[in-house]
Amino acid sequence: MAKVVKMAQLDLATISVEAPVLVDTKSRSASVAMPMLQTTELTYTLSGDGGSVEVLCDNEQAEKIHEIDGVLIATIADSSEDWFGRKINIDQVERMFRPTLQGNRNPRQVLNASKLKFFDNQMKPCDTFPPAGSAMFIMRLDDIHFEEKVCEARWSLVQAKEAIEVAASPANDPMFVS
Repeated sequence: MAKVVKMAQLDLATISVEAPVLVDTKSRSASVAMPMLQTTELTYTLSGDGGSVEVLCDNEQAEKIHEIDGVLIATIADSSEDWFGRKINIDQVERMFRPTLQGNRNPRQVLNASKLKFFDNQMKPCDTFPPAGSAMFIMRLDDIHFEEKVCEARWSLVQAKEAIEVAASPANDPMFVS
């Protein structure tokens, strides 16, 4: 498994973006290299089809995701001439970039969950993922998707650990950073 860091410990300087490659006639995809992120305990809701999870962000996560979006926007603007053959200023990139978080007062993030591995609070693998609840997540920034004059960061969940009912220390969990 790739390196996992707690959300607050992510060094933004470790984020790098490769030049976008053509996916089809209207879209491109740019790979992003950075560590996977471990969240704090967050409230979530599973989509009806199980393909995505919506998490209600705490202040720490919301702030870090805004910072990551800022790094991606700056990188796109700085690299636009090499990538697209013309200079796109940061204001233009900000207008074309769909923010990762939805909502201002209660920011939410929708993440792909098609390959999510779910564990109970004892770190035993589970076959079912409760439709709603509270969990700690390990998430990955997969890529930046460009389609016509719009782009967005695409995130996915790798693992989820069900929240512990009674307060306990995560220090004994080998898969989660303490």
